[in-house]
Amino acid sequence: MRKKKILLISNLYWNFANFRKDLIDNLTHSKKFDVFMIAKEDGYSKKFKNHNLKLYKWYINENSLNILKELFALIHLSYLFLKIRPDFVFSFTSKPNIYSSILLLFLNFKFCPNITGLGSYFINKSFVNKIYNYFYKNFFKRAHCVFVQNYKDKKTFKDKYKLDPKKIILLPGSGINLNKFSPKYKFNSYCINFLLVARLIKDKGIQEFYEASSIAYKTNKKLKFFLIGDFNKNNKNSISIDLFQKIKKAKHIKFKSFKKNISSEINNMDCVVLPSYREGKSRFLLEGLALGKPLITSNVPGCEELCTNFNGYKCKPMSVQSLSGAIIKMSKLKKKQLIEMGKQSRSLIENKYDLKYLLNQYNNVINLM
Repeated sequence: MRKKKILLISNLYWNFANFRKDLIDNLTHSKKFDVFMIAKEDGYSKKFKNHNLKLYKWYINENSLNILKELFALIHLSYLFLKIRPDFVFSFTSKPNIYSSILLLFLNFKFCPNITGLGSYFINKSFVNKIYNYFYKNFFKRAHCVFVQNYKDKKTFKDKYKLDPKKIILLPGSGINLNKFSPKYKFNSYCINFLLVARLIKDKGIQEFYEASSIAYKTNKKLKFFLIGDFNKNNKNSISIDLFQKIKKAKHIKFKSFKKNISSEINNMDCVVLPSYREGKSRFLLEGLALGKPLITSNVPGCEELCTNFNGYKCKPMSVQSLSGAIIKMSKLKKKQLIEMGKQSRSLIENKYDLKYLLNQYNNVINLM
C-alpha cells in the first residue's frame, strides 16, 4: 500500500523555517506519509536538508501584482502539482492559498488552507481585496477545512464568506514549543526597555510606534526603544523611505535588521510592543509571552486575545495618543509588578497556545481525511 502524499506550500522557505518547523518535524516523523514542500528558494531550505522530505523550488514573487508573473507562477505550480500528485495539501499565506484553490478545480486532493491573517488587502479595502474576497467566498467552499487563527477571522469566514462552520478550525496561532522558551523574569527596577519586532510595513503600526515612543521619551529620558525588522521598498505596503531614515537616526530608538533568533533580544527587554492593525496570531507576541514578558498591543483581532487585564495594556489601533499613554503607564510599573505580569503571560501561553494543541488539530484533520 503506497504512502499518502502530504504537500506543504508557502511563498517562502523562511516562513516554514520560522513558523512551521515543529509541525514539519511532527509530519516527517510519521511513517504513514511522504512529505513534500514547495516555496520560493530564499536560502532557508537548507534548514530542512536533514528532514525526511522532498523540497521543490517555486518561481513566485511574493510581492508582485503583475498579471503575467502571476500567471507564470500559477503554471509553474500546476507543473509541480502534476509531478507530485499530492493527496493532501496544506497551504500557508495568501497566494499559495488562492492558487491551490484554483488547482483544486482540475486536480483531486484534500485542500486545507491556513489563514494566518486576512492581511493588508483586507484592511485597506483595495481592488486586490475584492479578488481575495471572491476566492474566499467561491473557491474555499470546496476545501476540506480552513484553518484560522482568531475568532474574528472564524466569524468572517462563517458570516461573510458563507463557509460551513464545521469546516472552520481555530488554531492557537502557529503554536509555541514551550521547551524552547524559558522565562527568566529579568527586569529593570522600572519598565525601561520596549521592543517591537515586525516587518516594516504600515499595518504593523511602525509610524505609530515611532511617534508614540518619541512622546514617551520626552517624559522620561531613561526609556529605550528597540525595533527589529526588515525594510523592503518593493512592498507596496512598506513604510516610507523618509520614515525609515528617521527611525535609523532617532536617538531614542535602536534599529536592527531581522535576526534568526530573537529570544535573546526579548529576554533583555521589559516589555514587548505590537501596535498592529490586524493579525492572524502574532508570533512575536506569542514568543514574548512564552518568555514571560508584559505586552502592549492593539485592541484588534490576533492581538487583543493575547492581552488580558493582568499581563499588559491594550491601545487603540492607529492611535499615537493611545499607544504613548500605554507606554507611559507601563513605564511607571515597578519590577515586582512587571514580574507578576510576566508570570500571567507565561500562564496564558501554557493554557491556550502550547504547540501540542496545534499538532492535535492537524493530526485530527489528517486522520479524518
